Amino acid sequence: MATTTNPFEPPRTTDLAGDAPAVNGPRVVAPEALRELTAAAGWVRGLARLTAVSIAVQVLRLIIDVGRTRGASATVGVVGAFAVPIAIAILFLVRLNRYAAASERLWGGARDAVGAIIDAQASYLKLASVVVGIGAGVFTFSLAIAIGSGRFFSWIYR
Repeated sequence: MATTTNPFEPPRTTDLAGDAPAVNGPRVVAPEALRELTAAAGWVRGLARLTAVSIAVQVLRLIIDVGRTRGASATVGVVGAFAVPIAIAILFLVRLNRYAAASERLWGGARDAVGAIIDAQASYLKLASVVVGIGAGVFTFSLAIAIGSGRFFSWIYR
């Protein structure tokens, strides 16, 4: 849909407007894509198991650290420091388990599992983008506070 023969010309915005009608019916997936999705099933299961082990280690470490702390404020601090990463890991584990279950169905021959795999991948990537966005925002805010308070560059003026 380019207006010239230049291969580097970006598409017109009208080409990206989404005017095409929605396609109804079963999803058509290339055989190569099916093979790759099937091959990824083992990796997804392994990543889900690794995430579950990571959560278990974090919970164990939380229990140990809570047992070592003295005072209510220290205990609240330790629980707060561990609760956020554990909660985030659980959110990722839920998406990975959905992805692994759909991959298992595809590996078993159920071609209708492709939609569930794509939905699970989309959910996983959306969660990752939200977590990265929030993390980058918190980091930027903390950096701005540190620079604004003069503590970040205090080592220069010693």
